[in-house]
Amino acid sequence: MLLHWYDEMSSDDFFGEISDDVRTAVNTMLNRRQINVLPYRTNAERSIMAGKFIEDLDRHMLFRVYIPAGRLYAEEASTLLGLFRDWLNQTGRDAIRQDGYTTPAGHVYEFFGEKSQQAWELSRQFSDFSDFLESCHSAPEAALDGLLSAGVEPVVADQMVAKYAKAGRRLQLDLRPNSGTTTA
Repeated sequence: MLLHWYDEMSSDDFFGEISDDVRTAVNTMLNRRQINVLPYRTNAERSIMAGKFIEDLDRHMLFRVYIPAGRLYAEEASTLLGLFRDWLNQTGRDAIRQDGYTTPAGHVYEFFGEKSQQAWELSRQFSDFSDFLESCHSAPEAALDGLLSAGVEPVVADQMVAKYAKAGRRLQLDLRPNSGTTTA
């Protein structure tokens, strides 16, 4: 009497080679459902990865980004992430803590919230931040009005618009492609 469908399977059936067709079909199915698969070689490695995942979840990690050292625009990315964190905290949307670490190969930025968030919330907030940063440069009055309506004190709102307009201009200059001319 069989208890389970897999009782008659050999170890090769469980751990044997998987055809490319099956691998492609499974990966496609997982991608459609937005499931990320992290391969591991040993049970210890799997345990470490699972423990780190649970720790990040408990600490309400919003996102982690790695920027290789010496990469083009690495400093600008760092500046932009810092501005985003400050904007979130100043506008009262969420209390965000930025953490991270540096390795010889680059820098890891980690953002944590007081509570967990859905990915779409963070995406919307970054979109709002981008709009705010652009309006600080193109329509400072609108940026100021937006901050005031969010409950930011008028003096702080004025300082923020000036700070972000200056930072936005600096980022635009730094990110502008080299036109091939040099100035002395």
